[in-house]
Amino acid sequence: METIYKTRVINHIKSLKYVLIGFSLVLLVFYFIASTEKVVISPAGFIIGLIPLLILIAPVVYLHISYYLENFALKIIIDESRGTLIVNKFGKEHAYDFSEIISVERHLAIYHKNRIDNLSRRVAPWTPYGYLLVKFKDGLQVYITSLLLDVSNPPILVTHTYFRFFPYIKSGIEFFKRRVIVDENYKNKISQFKSTFKHHSNQQLNEKIINRKTYDKAAVEAARQLLAIRSNMA
Repeated sequence: METIYKTRVINHIKSLKYVLIGFSLVLLVFYFIASTEKVVISPAGFIIGLIPLLILIAPVVYLHISYYLENFALKIIIDESRGTLIVNKFGKEHAYDFSEIISVERHLAIYHKNRIDNLSRRVAPWTPYGYLLVKFKDGLQVYITSLLLDVSNPPILVTHTYFRFFPYIKSGIEFFKRRVIVDENYKNKISQFKSTFKHHSNQQLNEKIINRKTYDKAAVEAARQLLAIRSNMA
């Protein structure tokens, strides 16, 4: 059964939970002061009182925006029973088997390392944030953030986990540039295989298509293209 992961309101709320709790507590404090001390708090006083909290949540704002921009219009479709994963960006899909995943790096806030060494680290406003960096055999790399799914318990096998004080997304090539590079490499591999297979018989080419799981994707596509060319020439 396929499960679709995309940015949802509930994921935004879960990521912002400590910020929302902080704002709620500040509002309660102001309400308590105003109601018990009979003090009228001016808008300027209210803003000044919020400044420490705003400074504290500035890193969260940065994380939230950067995560959202990275995963904007991204959908990850996973079928655990079939072992498949589809990357959908702006409606363009790229399908993979789990066997085509080289590695899944998980980047979490340092607080989560408590589960390993029990050092009782305290939570920070950005503790709920984290992301997966999924690397595929064809060269594509995809960032899947906590705005998309629960990175603490993801539906794919994690190969490496890194704990960082502030889990910002490390700079890399933008998604579509990565995709262009991958596509160019893929086309080059197809051309190389076509050159290698040009003297193969139709039976040999069909064998690669029938047993496609045992061959490189580019090799199978090269066999298909060669058969189509020969069919048109017949």
